[in-house]
Amino acid sequence: MGHPLIGICVSKHRRFVHPFVKKRLQSYMGPSDVTWIMFDHDSVRLAECTVTGHRWLPQRRSFHPRKETFRIPDAVYMQCMAGPKRMNELVQATGNKVFNSHMFDKWEGWQLLAADSAIRPYLPDTQRLAGEADFESFLLRHRDLFLKPIDAANGHSSLGIVRAALQEDGSIQASYMRGLDMAFETYRSSGDFYSRFRANLNKRPYLLQQSIQTEQWMGGATDFRLHLIKNGSGRWEVSYFVFRIAPNPSHVIPLKTRILTMSQWKSMYPQGAERIDRLDKEAAEIGFGIGRTLDRTAHHFADISVDLGMESSGRLFVFEVNPLPTPLMNRLEPDRGDSLTMPLDYARYLVFHRGGQHN
Repeated sequence: MGHPLIGICVSKHRRFVHPFVKKRLQSYMGPSDVTWIMFDHDSVRLAECTVTGHRWLPQRRSFHPRKETFRIPDAVYMQCMAGPKRMNELVQATGNKVFNSHMFDKWEGWQLLAADSAIRPYLPDTQRLAGEADFESFLLRHRDLFLKPIDAANGHSSLGIVRAALQEDGSIQASYMRGLDMAFETYRSSGDFYSRFRANLNKRPYLLQQSIQTEQWMGGATDFRLHLIKNGSGRWEVSYFVFRIAPNPSHVIPLKTRILTMSQWKSMYPQGAERIDRLDKEAAEIGFGIGRTLDRTAHHFADISVDLGMESSGRLFVFEVNPLPTPLMNRLEPDRGDSLTMPLDYARYLVFHRGGQHN
């Protein structure tokens, strides 16, 4: 019958992922007892039980240049948004050995976490934006808020995110990404801001989230990125936990930040080493709690990232969970897993363990 077949599903809409797929397999040192393929979700033919894609050639450390037709893989690692119908078909065809099998939007993600009593205290106040009255009441309650696109396809890497802070004179100080820089604008009133905001964003669905004033470092806003992946034993493991420093005082733009591992941060801030160690441990516990929460859903997750922020008091908040994270290309710390290759270990676990998903 040959080797088990493991597919990595991509799409033409996220072409920047394709080099990551190649890099994952070039970096992978696991057993050569499976056949790896990369295929586009549009190439799936459920009636014929086939997909069309490129075979990985271990000797050449590259994909075969010509496309081939393969049977439906035994396990699939999703690296794109395929839509619920196509996803459900793949899940059924593989016996739920498809991960990450659901691309929840920001509102659904918040609701999933808020339903867990252990995670709920870490969440900023958040609600769906229904109209100007919602915006006004939320702004008066918190005085500082974020407007975030609900659709994850339009809201990644800070795209479309706007911060609005109410000033003492009733004006609004707004900040948002323009290119790769932070732009700041002042509006005479909340009504003036809201009308301009809606006109510029074409009535896309948004949510309102309480703004947490995170610690400033070197004059910039900060946050943390925690990456968790299920390992070759089917259990959640921290791949990396990094401190991100923005070059502006408002909020983090992921593509233009300084990234520090906990070890690097401690070397710059040795008097805070004990505090950093406690933070590292607490963030991991929160992350594992989120993993358990996702395991209780009807969907199959095994590769997620969590964005967190810390107030000056040391209190942590969970801003959002990303079910389709981009790995960091280099292994950051030797005592933690590799974000490039750990998902491949988990894919092997799925095909060689009859039970599949480990909760």
